[in-house]
Amino acid sequence: MVTVQKTYESFEATVRQRYGDLATAMPLDVTLDASIDEVVSTLRDEGVVLAGLFHSIAMDKTIRVNGVRFSPYTGSKAGGAIPGLAKAEALCEELSPLGNARSEDLAAEVAYLLSPKTRITGDVRNVDGGYHIRG
Repeated sequence: MVTVQKTYESFEATVRQRYGDLATAMPLDVTLDASIDEVVSTLRDEGVVLAGLFHSIAMDKTIRVNGVRFSPYTGSKAGGAIPGLAKAEALCEELSPLGNARSEDLAAEVAYLLSPKTRITGDVRNVDGGYHIRG
C-alpha cells in the first residue's frame, strides 16, 4: 500500500512508483496562465483529449473525476487583471440563452458534484448560461 503525503513532490513520486512512464504528473496552478498553458500544451503534445482523460480516470471505479467549463467572470482574484475579460463577459451575457453564468452557479454545480451521494463521474459540465449550445 502506498501512502500519499500532502506535498506535490510526494504525490509525483507516488504516481511514478505506481504507474511509471504510463502517467504524467504535473502541477497546475489555475491562477497562473503559464501553468494552464503548460498543462494544455503537454496534453495536446501527448494527444490527450480532456474529456477522454476524464473518461479513462472514471473507469477506475474508485475515483470520481469531473470537469467544469465556466463562462468568463470578473469575480475571481485575478479577474480584473485578465486582458479582454470584461469584453468576453459582456459577449457571453449577450449571446448565452440564460445570460452569463454567475459565480453562484459555479459554486452550486461544484457542490453538487462533490456531494457524497452524487454518482457522476467522467463528465465535463458546462456552467455557462447555455453558451455552449451555440456550437
